[in-house]
Amino acid sequence: MKKRKKITKTPLFIISCVALAFVLIGLPVWNIFIRINALEIISIGDGTCYVNSIGTFRDKILEIPTESRLGETVIGIEEGAFLECTDITEVIVPDTVTMIRTFAFDRCTSLKKATLSQSMTSIEDYVFADCSSLTTVILPKDLLSIGTGAFYGCRSLVAISLPYGLKSIGDSAFFRCTSLTS
Repeated sequence: MKKRKKITKTPLFIISCVALAFVLIGLPVWNIFIRINALEIISIGDGTCYVNSIGTFRDKILEIPTESRLGETVIGIEEGAFLECTDITEVIVPDTVTMIRTFAFDRCTSLKKATLSQSMTSIEDYVFADCSSLTTVILPKDLLSIGTGAFYGCRSLVAISLPYGLKSIGDSAFFRCTSLTS
């Protein structure tokens, strides 16, 4: 006879569900998911939050919000948050964002322009990999590093202005950027 797992019930109280998309049971209560302008946001619980995924957002121009409906500051974009979002043509990342994780905009094949937060000091690996329509990237002036394959396969990228203080560029960061001339 198989031994049955004991299931324990933990009370969970949710107050004001206006912006609540869902809660993952088993995580601390402060790790909740909410939606802002159809984007899914993870609340960290310390007054900050991250964009987790595209949710039901379907506009062409993606402007990351500076804060959630709960007044929390948006400080990051999670890994793969906009992976293969082929409708987005432009992304604007506000200065509250300090980090964009790996593969965040990977294979966004219609993305033409990206304006990055001036608060960022690094671009992680493969953030814009295979964004084949990307022609314009506005980098932060205090950028220190560009990760491996960050712009891999951005074949429409003609020019990029690297900041003076840039210290490192990862392997294949601009590999297969076949139109890149300066």
